[in-house]
Amino acid sequence: LVNSCPTCHFVSILPILSPFVSICLESFCSESVDIDVLRNAEILDFTFRASRSKLKFVVLDPDCISCASRTKSAYCLLATLKQSYLFGVIGAEHIDNLAEIVKYFHNSAWKVKSGGEQLTFQHNTTRVHVVRIDRRDKYWFIPSLEEVDFKAHAFRNFKIDHIHFANWSLYIPGSEVMKQWSDAEFLECNRSSAKIIQQMYIGKYEQVLKNTVINGMALFRDVLQGIGIRSMLFGGTLLGWYRDCGIIPYTTDMDMASFASEYSTKLLGTLTSNKDLEVYWQLGKPADSLELSVFYDGMKIDLFFLYEEGSTHWAGGMIVYERRKLRWTYPKITKLCSAELLGELFNVPCNVLDILMADYGETWYDIYPNENFTWYASHKNVKKLGRWSKKEWPFVYHMYMKQKKRI
Repeated sequence: LVNSCPTCHFVSILPILSPFVSICLESFCSESVDIDVLRNAEILDFTFRASRSKLKFVVLDPDCISCASRTKSAYCLLATLKQSYLFGVIGAEHIDNLAEIVKYFHNSAWKVKSGGEQLTFQHNTTRVHVVRIDRRDKYWFIPSLEEVDFKAHAFRNFKIDHIHFANWSLYIPGSEVMKQWSDAEFLECNRSSAKIIQQMYIGKYEQVLKNTVINGMALFRDVLQGIGIRSMLFGGTLLGWYRDCGIIPYTTDMDMASFASEYSTKLLGTLTSNKDLEVYWQLGKPADSLELSVFYDGMKIDLFFLYEEGSTHWAGGMIVYERRKLRWTYPKITKLCSAELLGELFNVPCNVLDILMADYGETWYDIYPNENFTWYASHKNVKKLGRWSKKEWPFVYHMYMKQKKRI
Protein backbone atom coordinates (compact mmCIF):
# COMPACT_ATOMS: atom_id res chain seq x y z
CA LEU A 1 0.00 0.00 0.00
CA VAL A 2 2.81 2.42 0.86
CA ASN A 3 4.62 1.68 -2.39
CA SER A 4 1.46 2.14 -4.46
CA CYS A 5 0.71 5.47 -2.78
CA PRO A 6 4.01 7.24 -2.11
CA THR A 7 2.34 10.57 -1.33
CA CYS A 8 0.52 9.12 1.66
CA HIS A 9 3.66 8.04 3.49
CA PHE A 10 1.87 8.29 6.82
CA VAL A 11 0.06 5.04 6.06
CA SER A 12 2.77 3.45 8.20
CA ILE A 13 0.47 4.12 11.15
CA LEU A 14 -2.24 1.96 9.56
CA PRO A 15 -1.77 -1.15 11.77
CA ILE A 16 -2.68 0.71 14.95
CA LEU A 17 -5.80 2.37 13.55
CA SER A 18 -9.40 1.21 13.80
CA PRO A 19 -10.98 -0.57 10.79
CA PHE A 20 -12.91 2.59 9.95
CA VAL A 21 -9.73 4.64 9.67
CA SER A 22 -8.01 1.91 7.67
CA ILE A 23 -10.78 2.07 5.11
CA CYS A 24 -10.44 5.85 5.06
CA LEU A 25 -6.72 5.68 4.28
CA GLU A 26 -7.14 2.93 1.72
CA SER A 27 -9.71 5.07 -0.06
CA PHE A 28 -7.23 7.91 -0.05
CA CYS A 29 -4.76 5.76 -1.95
CA SER A 30 -7.25 4.82 -4.64
CA GLU A 31 -6.96 6.25 -8.14
CA SER A 32 -9.75 8.82 -7.61
CA VAL A 33 -8.92 10.79 -4.48
CA ASP A 34 -11.86 12.37 -2.68
CA ILE A 35 -10.88 15.67 -1.05
CA ASP A 36 -12.81 14.85 2.13
CA VAL A 37 -11.01 11.54 2.49
CA LEU A 38 -7.73 13.37 1.94
CA ARG A 39 -8.45 15.80 4.75
CA ASN A 40 -9.55 13.00 7.06
CA ALA A 41 -6.30 11.15 6.49
CA GLU A 42 -4.27 14.28 7.09
CA ILE A 43 -5.97 15.21 10.35
CA LEU A 44 -5.56 11.61 11.49
CA ASP A 45 -1.86 11.80 10.83
CA PHE A 46 -1.56 15.12 12.66
CA THR A 47 -3.35 13.92 15.78
CA PHE A 48 -1.32 10.71 15.85
CA ARG A 49 1.96 12.63 15.76
CA ALA A 50 0.81 15.30 18.22
CA SER A 51 -0.42 12.73 20.74
CA ARG A 52 3.11 11.35 21.06
CA SER A 53 4.21 14.53 22.84
CA LYS A 54 3.71 14.99 26.59
CA LEU A 55 1.43 17.97 26.01
CA LYS A 56 -2.35 17.79 26.15
CA PHE A 57 -3.99 18.70 22.86
CA VAL A 58 -7.45 20.19 23.29
CA VAL A 59 -9.86 20.48 20.38
CA LEU A 60 -11.00 24.13 20.16
CA ASP A 61 -12.96 24.14 16.93
CA PRO A 62 -16.58 24.93 17.98
CA ASP A 63 -18.15 22.48 15.51
CA CYS A 64 -15.89 19.65 16.63
CA ILE A 65 -16.44 20.48 20.30
CA SER A 66 -20.21 20.43 19.91
CA CYS A 67 -20.10 17.01 18.28
CA ALA A 68 -17.50 15.54 20.64
CA SER A 69 -19.31 16.82 23.73
CA ARG A 70 -22.32 14.73 22.74
CA THR A 71 -20.56 11.62 21.50
CA LYS A 72 -17.31 11.66 23.54
CA SER A 73 -15.63 10.62 20.31
CA ALA A 74 -12.83 12.39 18.47
CA TYR A 75 -14.16 11.04 15.19
CA CYS A 76 -16.04 14.34 15.14
CA LEU A 77 -12.82 15.73 13.68
CA LEU A 78 -13.56 13.61 10.62
CA ALA A 79 -17.26 14.36 10.52
CA THR A 80 -16.82 18.13 10.38
CA LEU A 81 -14.60 17.99 7.28
CA LYS A 82 -12.91 21.34 7.72
CA GLN A 83 -9.96 22.80 5.90
CA SER A 84 -8.59 24.47 9.03
CA TYR A 85 -8.53 23.11 12.57
CA LEU A 86 -7.72 24.75 15.88
CA PHE A 87 -6.11 23.02 18.86
CA GLY A 88 -5.03 24.40 22.19
CA VAL A 89 -2.17 22.98 24.22
CA ILE A 90 -2.05 22.72 27.99
CA GLY A 91 1.36 22.21 29.49
CA ALA A 92 3.39 24.49 27.21
CA GLU A 93 4.33 27.11 29.77
CA HIS A 94 6.82 28.64 27.37
CA ILE A 95 6.90 28.97 23.59
CA ASP A 96 9.94 26.64 23.58
CA ASN A 97 7.72 23.89 25.00
CA LEU A 98 5.31 24.46 22.15
CA ALA A 99 8.13 24.27 19.63
CA GLU A 100 9.09 20.81 20.95
CA ILE A 101 6.03 19.47 19.17
CA VAL A 102 7.78 20.08 15.86
CA LYS A 103 10.20 17.18 16.36
CA TYR A 104 7.32 14.75 15.97
CA PHE A 105 6.77 16.08 12.45
CA HIS A 106 10.32 15.64 11.19
CA ASN A 107 10.59 13.59 7.99
CA SER A 108 6.92 14.16 7.24
CA ALA A 109 5.03 16.09 4.59
CA TRP A 110 3.86 18.63 7.17
CA LYS A 111 5.22 22.15 6.80
CA VAL A 112 5.52 23.95 10.13
CA LYS A 113 5.41 27.71 10.61
CA SER A 114 6.02 29.43 13.93
CA GLY A 115 4.50 32.81 14.65
CA GLY A 116 4.33 34.47 18.06
CA GLU A 117 2.50 32.20 20.45
CA GLN A 118 1.24 29.75 17.83
CA LEU A 119 2.30 27.05 15.41
CA THR A 120 0.73 26.36 12.03
CA PHE A 121 0.97 22.95 10.35
CA GLN A 122 0.20 22.69 6.62
CA HIS A 123 -0.28 19.46 4.68
CA ASN A 124 -1.80 19.69 1.20
CA THR A 125 -5.30 21.11 1.78
CA THR A 126 -5.30 20.79 5.56
CA ARG A 127 -4.09 23.49 7.94
CA VAL A 128 -3.85 22.96 11.69
CA HIS A 129 -3.31 25.84 14.12
CA VAL A 130 -1.95 25.21 17.62
CA VAL A 131 -2.08 27.85 20.37
CA ARG A 132 -1.17 27.79 24.04
CA ILE A 133 -3.86 27.70 26.70
CA ASP A 134 -2.30 29.84 29.42
CA ARG A 135 -3.00 30.24 33.12
CA ARG A 136 -3.37 33.95 33.98
CA ASP A 137 -3.82 34.83 37.62
CA LYS A 138 -7.20 33.27 38.42
CA TYR A 139 -8.35 32.30 34.94
CA TRP A 140 -7.35 30.48 31.76
CA PHE A 141 -6.72 32.39 28.53
CA ILE A 142 -6.85 31.32 24.87
CA PRO A 143 -5.50 33.89 22.37
CA SER A 144 -7.32 34.97 19.25
CA LEU A 145 -6.47 33.59 15.83
CA GLU A 146 -7.60 35.61 12.82
CA GLU A 147 -6.93 32.83 10.31
CA VAL A 148 -9.84 30.80 11.67
CA ASP A 149 -11.88 33.77 12.93
CA PHE A 150 -11.39 32.69 16.54
CA LYS A 151 -11.74 35.41 19.16
CA ALA A 152 -9.74 35.36 22.38
CA HIS A 153 -11.57 33.48 25.15
CA ALA A 154 -11.12 33.29 28.91
CA PHE A 155 -12.49 30.88 31.52
CA ARG A 156 -12.41 30.81 35.32
CA ASN A 157 -11.73 27.09 35.15
CA PHE A 158 -10.66 24.90 32.27
CA LYS A 159 -11.31 21.28 33.07
CA ILE A 160 -10.95 18.97 30.11
CA ASP A 161 -12.42 15.61 29.18
CA HIS A 162 -10.35 12.79 27.71
CA ILE A 163 -11.60 11.26 24.46
CA HIS A 164 -10.19 8.37 22.47
CA PHE A 165 -9.23 8.69 18.83
CA ALA A 166 -8.22 5.43 17.16
CA ASN A 167 -5.56 4.13 19.58
CA TRP A 168 -4.45 7.49 20.93
CA SER A 169 -5.88 10.35 22.97
CA LEU A 170 -7.19 13.87 22.59
CA TYR A 171 -9.06 16.23 24.87
CA ILE A 172 -12.09 18.48 24.66
CA PRO A 173 -13.28 21.24 27.01
CA GLY A 174 -15.36 19.79 29.85
CA SER A 175 -19.04 20.44 30.45
CA GLU A 176 -18.40 23.32 32.86
CA VAL A 177 -16.20 25.03 30.28
CA MET A 178 -18.89 24.60 27.64
CA LYS A 179 -21.43 26.27 29.92
CA GLN A 180 -19.15 29.33 29.98
CA TRP A 181 -18.30 29.22 26.28
CA SER A 182 -21.03 31.55 24.94
CA ASP A 183 -20.00 34.28 27.42
CA ALA A 184 -16.24 33.69 27.26
CA GLU A 185 -15.10 35.93 24.40
CA PHE A 186 -12.40 38.07 26.00
CA LEU A 187 -12.32 41.86 25.79
CA GLU A 188 -9.30 43.92 26.77
CA CYS A 189 -9.64 47.21 28.61
CA ASN A 190 -8.58 50.38 26.78
CA ARG A 191 -4.93 50.54 27.76
CA SER A 192 -4.36 53.71 25.71
CA SER A 193 -6.96 55.68 27.65
CA ALA A 194 -5.75 54.14 30.93
CA LYS A 195 -2.22 55.40 30.25
CA ILE A 196 -3.51 58.90 29.52
CA ILE A 197 -5.70 58.89 32.64
CA GLN A 198 -2.77 57.79 34.77
CA GLN A 199 -0.52 60.53 33.40
CA MET A 200 -3.17 63.24 33.85
CA TYR A 201 -4.53 62.33 37.24
CA ILE A 202 -1.82 60.39 39.05
CA GLY A 203 -1.59 61.59 42.63
CA LYS A 204 -4.66 63.85 42.34
CA TYR A 205 -7.13 61.37 43.77
CA GLU A 206 -6.64 59.06 46.70
CA GLN A 207 -8.31 55.70 46.15
CA VAL A 208 -11.37 55.33 48.35
CA LEU A 209 -11.95 51.58 48.05
CA LYS A 210 -9.31 49.01 48.91
CA ASN A 211 -8.30 46.69 46.09
CA THR A 212 -9.58 43.82 48.23
CA VAL A 213 -13.09 44.86 47.16
CA ILE A 214 -12.39 42.68 44.12
CA ASN A 215 -12.58 39.64 46.41
CA GLY A 216 -16.09 40.67 47.39
CA MET A 217 -17.01 41.19 43.75
CA ALA A 218 -15.74 37.72 42.87
CA LEU A 219 -17.60 36.19 45.80
CA PHE A 220 -20.82 37.98 44.84
CA ARG A 221 -20.35 36.79 41.24
CA ASP A 222 -19.93 33.18 42.36
CA VAL A 223 -22.91 33.29 44.73
CA LEU A 224 -25.10 34.58 41.91
CA GLN A 225 -23.80 32.02 39.44
CA GLY A 226 -24.48 29.27 41.97
CA ILE A 227 -28.21 29.97 41.71
CA GLY A 228 -28.22 30.44 37.95
CA ILE A 229 -27.85 34.22 37.74
CA ARG A 230 -25.17 35.65 35.47
CA SER A 231 -23.67 38.98 36.44
CA MET A 232 -21.66 41.67 34.69
CA LEU A 233 -19.67 44.78 35.53
CA PHE A 234 -21.87 47.83 35.20
CA GLY A 235 -22.13 51.58 35.76
CA GLY A 236 -19.04 53.25 37.16
CA THR A 237 -17.33 49.88 37.63
CA LEU A 238 -17.70 49.13 33.91
CA LEU A 239 -16.31 52.57 33.12
CA GLY A 240 -13.39 52.06 35.48
CA TRP A 241 -12.55 48.68 33.95
CA TYR A 242 -12.64 49.92 30.35
CA ARG A 243 -11.28 53.46 30.66
CA ASP A 244 -8.89 53.15 33.63
CA CYS A 245 -8.13 49.40 33.44
CA GLY A 246 -8.91 49.35 37.15
CA ILE A 247 -11.13 50.92 39.78
CA ILE A 248 -11.94 54.62 39.53
CA PRO A 249 -10.03 56.05 42.51
CA TYR A 250 -12.78 58.32 43.81
CA THR A 251 -15.64 55.84 43.50
CA THR A 252 -17.32 54.86 46.76
CA ASP A 253 -19.03 51.64 45.64
CA MET A 254 -18.95 48.97 42.96
CA ASP A 255 -21.69 48.25 40.42
CA MET A 256 -22.85 44.97 38.93
CA ALA A 257 -25.92 44.03 36.91
CA SER A 258 -27.90 40.89 36.10
CA PHE A 259 -30.80 40.12 33.79
CA ALA A 260 -34.19 40.29 35.49
CA SER A 261 -35.21 37.25 33.42
CA GLU A 262 -32.68 35.20 35.43
CA TYR A 263 -33.91 36.32 38.85
CA SER A 264 -34.26 33.52 41.40
CA THR A 265 -36.39 33.47 44.52
CA LYS A 266 -33.35 31.87 46.19
CA LEU A 267 -31.37 35.11 45.89
CA LEU A 268 -32.13 36.82 49.19
CA GLY A 269 -31.91 33.66 51.28
CA THR A 270 -28.62 32.66 49.67
CA LEU A 271 -27.09 36.07 50.34
CA THR A 272 -28.28 36.37 53.93
CA SER A 273 -26.74 32.98 54.72
CA ASN A 274 -23.33 34.05 53.40
CA LYS A 275 -21.03 35.07 56.26
CA ASP A 276 -18.82 37.32 54.12
CA LEU A 277 -21.52 39.30 52.31
CA GLU A 278 -23.84 41.45 54.41
CA VAL A 279 -27.11 42.43 52.74
CA TYR A 280 -27.72 46.15 53.14
CA TRP A 281 -31.07 46.72 51.43
CA GLN A 282 -33.39 45.63 48.66
CA LEU A 283 -35.20 48.24 46.59
CA GLY A 284 -38.00 47.67 44.10
CA LYS A 285 -39.39 44.24 43.38
CA PRO A 286 -38.50 41.40 41.00
CA ALA A 287 -40.98 42.56 38.38
CA ASP A 288 -40.01 46.24 38.58
CA SER A 289 -36.79 48.13 39.32
CA LEU A 290 -35.13 45.56 41.56
CA GLU A 291 -31.85 46.68 43.14
CA LEU A 292 -29.93 44.96 45.90
CA SER A 293 -26.84 46.07 47.82
CA VAL A 294 -24.36 44.16 49.95
CA PHE A 295 -21.30 45.10 51.97
CA TYR A 296 -18.01 43.22 51.87
CA ASP A 297 -15.41 44.22 54.44
CA GLY A 298 -17.12 47.61 54.82
CA MET A 299 -17.29 48.26 51.06
CA LYS A 300 -20.58 48.50 49.20
CA ILE A 301 -21.49 46.54 46.06
CA ASP A 302 -24.72 47.35 44.19
CA LEU A 303 -26.55 44.86 41.99
CA PHE A 304 -29.02 46.23 39.43
CA PHE A 305 -31.44 44.12 37.43
CA LEU A 306 -31.92 44.78 33.72
CA TYR A 307 -35.37 44.56 32.16
CA GLU A 308 -35.84 43.97 28.45
CA GLU A 309 -38.19 46.31 26.62
CA GLY A 310 -38.23 46.29 22.83
CA SER A 311 -34.76 47.09 21.54
CA THR A 312 -33.54 48.25 24.96
CA HIS A 313 -32.73 47.19 28.49
CA TRP A 314 -33.46 49.40 31.46
CA ALA A 315 -32.42 49.44 35.09
CA GLY A 316 -34.41 50.99 37.89
CA GLY A 317 -33.32 52.96 40.91
CA MET A 318 -34.75 55.00 43.70
CA ILE A 319 -34.28 58.25 45.58
CA VAL A 320 -35.33 56.71 48.86
CA TYR A 321 -36.27 59.78 50.86
CA GLU A 322 -38.59 60.89 48.02
CA ARG A 323 -39.88 57.39 47.14
CA ARG A 324 -38.94 58.55 43.64
CA LYS A 325 -38.56 56.00 40.83
CA LEU A 326 -35.64 56.37 38.42
CA ARG A 327 -34.90 54.61 35.16
CA TRP A 328 -31.69 54.28 33.13
CA THR A 329 -32.21 53.08 29.54
CA TYR A 330 -29.56 51.25 27.49
CA PRO A 331 -29.15 49.59 24.09
CA LYS A 332 -30.12 45.95 24.39
CA ILE A 333 -27.39 43.67 25.72
CA THR A 334 -27.62 40.58 23.55
CA LYS A 335 -24.31 38.95 24.45
CA LEU A 336 -21.91 38.89 27.38
CA CYS A 337 -18.14 38.77 27.06
CA SER A 338 -15.41 38.20 29.64
CA ALA A 339 -12.90 40.70 31.02
CA GLU A 340 -10.20 40.93 33.67
CA LEU A 341 -10.39 43.35 36.58
CA LEU A 342 -7.56 43.22 39.13
CA GLY A 343 -6.76 39.62 38.23
CA GLU A 344 -10.35 38.34 38.48
CA LEU A 345 -12.51 37.36 35.52
CA PHE A 346 -15.94 38.94 35.17
CA ASN A 347 -18.54 39.28 32.46
CA VAL A 348 -19.14 42.58 30.71
CA PRO A 349 -21.61 43.58 27.98
CA CYS A 350 -19.98 42.82 24.62
CA ASN A 351 -21.36 46.16 23.38
CA VAL A 352 -19.48 47.95 26.14
CA LEU A 353 -19.02 51.23 24.24
CA ASP A 354 -22.75 51.47 23.53
CA ILE A 355 -23.47 51.06 27.24
CA LEU A 356 -20.86 53.63 28.31
CA MET A 357 -22.09 56.18 25.77
CA ALA A 358 -25.66 55.66 26.96
CA ASP A 359 -24.58 56.47 30.52
CA TYR A 360 -21.98 59.18 29.93
CA GLY A 361 -22.38 60.40 26.35
CA GLU A 362 -19.81 60.71 23.57
CA THR A 363 -17.19 62.00 26.01
CA TRP A 364 -17.43 58.99 28.33
CA TYR A 365 -13.62 58.82 28.38
CA ASP A 366 -13.40 62.34 29.82
CA ILE A 367 -15.73 62.02 32.79
CA TYR A 368 -13.87 62.93 35.94
CA PRO A 369 -15.49 64.23 39.11
CA ASN A 370 -16.93 67.66 39.54
CA GLU A 371 -19.10 69.14 42.23
CA ASN A 372 -22.18 69.18 39.99
CA PHE A 373 -22.24 65.45 39.14
CA THR A 374 -24.97 63.45 40.87
CA TRP A 375 -25.79 59.78 40.42
CA TYR A 376 -29.54 60.41 40.07
CA ALA A 377 -29.45 63.29 37.54
CA SER A 378 -26.17 63.59 35.63
CA HIS A 379 -26.26 60.42 33.52
CA LYS A 380 -27.36 60.98 29.93
CA ASN A 381 -29.93 58.20 30.05
CA VAL A 382 -31.65 58.68 33.41
CA LYS A 383 -35.26 59.75 33.80
CA LYS A 384 -37.34 60.49 36.86
CA LEU A 385 -40.62 58.63 36.86
CA GLY A 386 -43.42 58.67 39.41
CA ARG A 387 -43.24 57.81 43.07
CA TRP A 388 -43.91 54.55 44.84
CA SER A 389 -47.19 54.88 46.70
CA LYS A 390 -47.41 54.55 50.48
CA LYS A 391 -49.32 51.34 49.90
CA GLU A 392 -46.50 49.92 47.75
CA TRP A 393 -43.69 51.14 50.02
CA PRO A 394 -43.56 48.15 52.42
CA PHE A 395 -43.07 45.85 49.42
CA VAL A 396 -40.39 47.86 47.61
CA TYR A 397 -38.17 49.10 50.43
CA HIS A 398 -36.41 46.64 52.73
CA MET A 399 -33.53 47.67 54.99
CA TYR A 400 -31.58 44.73 56.42
CA MET A 401 -28.64 46.30 58.23
CA LYS A 402 -29.27 47.33 61.80
CA GLN A 403 -26.88 50.26 61.54
CA LYS A 404 -26.74 52.35 58.42
CA LYS A 405 -23.31 52.59 56.84
CA ARG A 406 -21.96 55.32 54.60
CA ILE A 407 -23.22 54.82 51.05
